[in-house]
Amino acid sequence: MNDQNNNKTIPIRLLLNHIISTFNAKLGMLWIAETGSFYISTKNGGHSTVNTDTLVHFLSGYYYRFMQAGHSKTPLLVENLYDMPNHPENLIKLAKVENITSLVISPILLNNYVKGTIILGFDNVNIFINVNYDLLKLLTNLASYLNENNHTSYDIKILDQTANSFNLIVGKNQQMQEIYKTILKISQSDTNVFIYGESGTGKELVARTIHFQSVRKNHPFIPVDCVALPGSLLESELFGHEKGAFTGASNIKRGLIEYADKGTFFLDEIAEMNIELQAKLLRVLQERQFRRLGGMKLIDVDIRIVSATNRDPNEAVSNKTLREDLFYRLNVIPLYVPPLRERKEDIPVFVEHYIKEFSKSNEGKSFNITEAAMQYLINYHWPGNVRELRNVIERLTALAKNDMFSVEDLPDEIVRDSSAPQSKEGKSNPELPYIQAKRQNLMTFERKYFSQLLDRYNGNISRVAKEAKVSRKTIYNILQKHSLDSYQNSNNSVWQSKLQYPIQ
Repeated sequence: MNDQNNNKTIPIRLLLNHIISTFNAKLGMLWIAETGSFYISTKNGGHSTVNTDTLVHFLSGYYYRFMQAGHSKTPLLVENLYDMPNHPENLIKLAKVENITSLVISPILLNNYVKGTIILGFDNVNIFINVNYDLLKLLTNLASYLNENNHTSYDIKILDQTANSFNLIVGKNQQMQEIYKTILKISQSDTNVFIYGESGTGKELVARTIHFQSVRKNHPFIPVDCVALPGSLLESELFGHEKGAFTGASNIKRGLIEYADKGTFFLDEIAEMNIELQAKLLRVLQERQFRRLGGMKLIDVDIRIVSATNRDPNEAVSNKTLREDLFYRLNVIPLYVPPLRERKEDIPVFVEHYIKEFSKSNEGKSFNITEAAMQYLINYHWPGNVRELRNVIERLTALAKNDMFSVEDLPDEIVRDSSAPQSKEGKSNPELPYIQAKRQNLMTFERKYFSQLLDRYNGNISRVAKEAKVSRKTIYNILQKHSLDSYQNSNNSVWQSKLQYPIQ
């Protein structure tokens, strides 16, 4: 049974494409035994020119091989697929079209049961050294889960969100790789998780991934923004209320905590929650019971708490905006999500993903980006993190003059503030008009020059002005123009220096 035409399989096909991109593969084939669902995708579109029907038998053969392997369900590495016995003729044709020489053949596992097979094709045997098999297991686990739910009444919107969570957090950054490993380790536990990092880094996406990799994945994931509602209203939303509990309470209302029973409760920006309400939440965590507002009956609840904040949690505790006893209850597994400026190697992955996403909503147009423009994006400091990058790509596709984005198309603040090198010879970028190139060169020079002086003299404006042989007023004007602070060290991350909770 080939499900490629079933609309409900869209998340799985997107996930397979994402796996191919993540591992820099040329080919991806995925087969789920229970439903006979077969998916194939290639980097250069070779699967559309070669008959792939008989490849199902090839994948199912390895499924039975993994089934018989007992506890040793490890991936198989094929250094030269041309040396494989009984290889399908159309696989060789596909390999020639896509320039594939090597394969990784891996079982798809769900709760340690073999559910199917995935095959990735590469053009270089050395790629095996860099394959993160834990990450591959995590992604194929999700594929199996999505497939099971595609044949039930499970909400397709939730499935899309699940796939998208992987699309948006998966990357090459080492700190993110450690987060994936931690998610795998805690997948079968109910341990509370505390996620922290700057705004826009994807903390809720990490929370969703934790939920959908846990034993609670078939139950609700309830996110609550603690900033969005005032304390009294938030309390009613969390705990619900009985009829007549207050003016306007004309009916019984179940709270979000009650809806989250047996699922995951995500508290975003927990440090912004009213301190009295934090005490009531602590009681729920301790007793696993709560009362609706105006009610006497104790209601049992079984929830896992995942929390997040964009503030330094230690400072929040010191400032009394986060209860210390609640923090210790929540901070069993701490996860730090690094800002985008510390994940520069992931920026091209995000750019490619968002270009594809917004191309679909733009009459299916196919967009690309020049190497020079990509360098500006990579070297921009991204104060709004991944959220800001997404907005920039959406703007580029909405205002596109043609199908290739160049430096001239980028927002002025990115061209102005990016530290992108102009060329190996130090010349101006030839893609820019003269006036814009001149302005960009001056801005880059000023920012670098005065950042270094500020670092050298620890923010002493008088010393900086004396060294630069300009007035103090000139220094202040330059600081304001570049949004620099007198104490700023442009090479350090404030969050990184405050990281006291290493990833487990």
